[in-house]
Amino acid sequence: MWNRKDDREDLIDVDGLRKLLKVRTGDAREFDSLSESLRRHYLMVYYSAKTEETRNKRLDMMIRYMKTRKRFMWS
Repeated sequence: MWNRKDDREDLIDVDGLRKLLKVRTGDAREFDSLSESLRRHYLMVYYSAKTEETRNKRLDMMIRYMKTRKRFMWS
């Protein structure tokens, strides 16, 4: 059920990611226009990274994929 909150969601800083997107792209409206489930997917992808280097790579990928409105796999 998509409405059910996951324990991991307490660790996610949505506003922090919006601020990063504003710094990188100048705007976070693209992220805000995504569906709730896609925003959740992108947040999980970003915040599941263990190192800052990996988070930066995922942020770059996220910026590219947001325009396509698709989920992406990461390694």
